[in-house]
Amino acid sequence: VLGFAIQPETSEALRRLSPTLTRVAAERIYGEWLKLLCGQDAVRIVDEYADVLRVFLPEITQLNNTELIGKVSGTSHARICALFYCANVPTSVAEHILRRLHVDFQTIRRVIMLLDSRSHAVTNDADLLRLLNRLGEDVIFDHLMLAEADRSIFDRVQQLLDNNTCYKISMLAIDGNDIIETGIPAGPDVGKRLLDLLDAVIEGFCSNNREDLLKYLNKMKILLTGGAGFIGSHTLIELTEAGHEAVVVD
Repeated sequence: VLGFAIQPETSEALRRLSPTLTRVAAERIYGEWLKLLCGQDAVRIVDEYADVLRVFLPEITQLNNTELIGKVSGTSHARICALFYCANVPTSVAEHILRRLHVDFQTIRRVIMLLDSRSHAVTNDADLLRLLNRLGEDVIFDHLMLAEADRSIFDRVQQLLDNNTCYKISMLAIDGNDIIETGIPAGPDVGKRLLDLLDAVIEGFCSNNREDLLKYLNKMKILLTGGAGFIGSHTLIELTEAGHEAVVVD
């Protein structure tokens, strides 16, 4: 944990007695493992004692690029996720491991979010904002470190945050009550409209101010069934003239 060297006799005893770890409570195993994993000498410990690690983590069959463990922040979820990255552990297996070790829900949730986002491509601001929406401000930088992203990506995320750029529903300039006031009944559809508006703001189709959001809301797509019939075709004309975009299903 503190970077001290382990004496050869201690190291030998550690390996010789490692099978007895199976008799230790899962919570104690997790606590001590986490101290090592979040310590300053984590990479060396993982490399030198991978065989001991496999006593309670048999799913770790191979380890590559363990330097990544030392590059991420010292938080528990980041270090655990880095180890799983190095071992190429699937998300489902990682969740099983963490539950077996009785890891707390918050850590499990963050590790799973990071693992699920490992292949998330980032090519523009919209991608970054969606990633922020998915991971939150507390975890996105861990993701970027795990992905070994370019420094410019880190800087751009920080700039978006500093500019208070909208990336979640609570940051929209309107809320559910505003949606209801337009005539949409309270219920699941209100949430769907808010998600649609957030998507429009993230993609740059609409600015995040109340007036523009309400205008965009009135022009959102409307599903029109029977649009090829007499009544449907006339309804389609009226909707189009009113500025709505209708999707016709006959």
